Amino acid sequence: MEKNQENLVENEVEQIITEEEVQDTEKEEVYEEVVKVEGKFSHFFKVILSGVLDQILAVGIALILFFIFDLIIGVVGYEIAMRDEMFLIIYIVSNVLYYSISQEILEGKTVGKKLILR
Repeated sequence: MEKNQENLVENEVEQIITEEEVQDTEKEEVYEEVVKVEGKFSHFFKVILSGVLDQILAVGIALILFFIFDLIIGVVGYEIAMRDEMFLIIYIVSNVLYYSISQEILEGKTVGKKLILR
């Protein structure tokens, strides 16, 4: 009886995995059809535009974090000596976090891709 249950569970897992593979291939086919219909140049332009929008958002987040950090340091009584270098560090960190967090929240897309490519 236990072997029957194990076989049923294995069959269900295999069925779920195959359904997910079918959905993934369907999404890829739809994406390829959209690229063919739009034309490669217009699709390339949209990808570039979405990347630019993502970078603008990442810089905005970095600016906000930089000013918050500057305020916290100022309250304690210190001052940032190398402002450009500190902003660069915060920008790199915010850029990495922006892409990973937005792709996790928005199902594999960033804000720019979600708005521009739909």
